[in-house]
Amino acid sequence: DTARKFDAEDLRVIENLGRLAAAAYPLTAALDAEEQQSRSMREVNEALMISSVRQHELTEQAQEAQMALRDSEELLSQELAATQQLQETSTQLLLEDDADALYEQLLDAAIVIMHADMASLQVVDEREDALRLLIFRGFAPEFGRVFALNRPDSLTSCSAARREGRRVVVPDVETCDLLAGTPVLDDLRTVGIRAAQSTPLISRGGRVLGVISTHWRHPHQPAERDLHLMDVLARQAADLIERSQAEKALQDLNANLKQFSYAASHDLQQPLRLV
Repeated sequence: DTARKFDAEDLRVIENLGRLAAAAYPLTAALDAEEQQSRSMREVNEALMISSVRQHELTEQAQEAQMALRDSEELLSQELAATQQLQETSTQLLLEDDADALYEQLLDAAIVIMHADMASLQVVDEREDALRLLIFRGFAPEFGRVFALNRPDSLTSCSAARREGRRVVVPDVETCDLLAGTPVLDDLRTVGIRAAQSTPLISRGGRVLGVISTHWRHPHQPAERDLHLMDVLARQAADLIERSQAEKALQDLNANLKQFSYAASHDLQQPLRLV
């Protein structure tokens, strides 16, 4: 108002305030710029962190994909080997006349197909009403003595497969309730069997001819694709056993016919000698 006029002190104060404002303004601008830069740096760091995490995830995904690819290649290689083994076995069945050699081929194929450590082949012995061990692979000779005959009431996967007419799988003998505390479990431990599967060999007419089994030294659950190939091999083994039995029956018949022919000839010649 008109009663108030600026004096030298007011001028000094306002000039000081002006200098202070002049100094504060760029400082505030610098602080704002620093805050903006700091925020940008935080955003950049966050982006880098997200990118690093994403890169790590992509790296893990790439490693998983590579592992899956290797597993797939290994699986295909195993399936190819199993299929080739089946094909070779089929060819041998057509060309080979030696039944014992063919049985060995069948067991070799079973081990390859099932990725097993051991294998065995048994045939039904009608007179003993038991499974008689025909041939085995991967076991010590003691196996042949312990499991030479498997009775119908035996607590083994092969006897169960014969009784039930279907495949029996025991992924771990140590956790199988039926074997707990039995002498059979001790026998299996003695020969080194920890897991087993037994597939019955059924004739074209539906008769159980024998059992082919594969065994592992560690707990094992066979894959379905392996079991499907095993069914094909079991069909070949059943045909081989049926053919061998038919040939033996024919040989026995021929021997009986020869004996009868000799006896008949002798009986017919006797009256002629008298005459």
